[in-house]
Amino acid sequence: MAAFNLPPDPDDYNDVRAETAQQAISAFANAAFGDDEDRNELDMVLSDLLCNLHHWSDRNGVDFDVRYLVSIGNYRDETTEGM
Repeated sequence: MAAFNLPPDPDDYNDVRAETAQQAISAFANAAFGDDEDRNELDMVLSDLLCNLHHWSDRNGVDFDVRYLVSIGNYRDETTEGM
């Protein structure tokens, strides 16, 4: 994985979290794009996955916006020193 300016990782587990996300994104890219070159455009794949998750939420009675806001809180908890 490329080195970027990463936020703090107080429980030393964010690499594992990122890897599970990579597995999900790769599976989605395979399902949605197959061999199409677009599957390598990670920004587009992520945007399309989020959009499709919103459609899934609509069909399963899940408030996507609320879950998204919860995810922001979770991310902040996982990247804040002194957890």
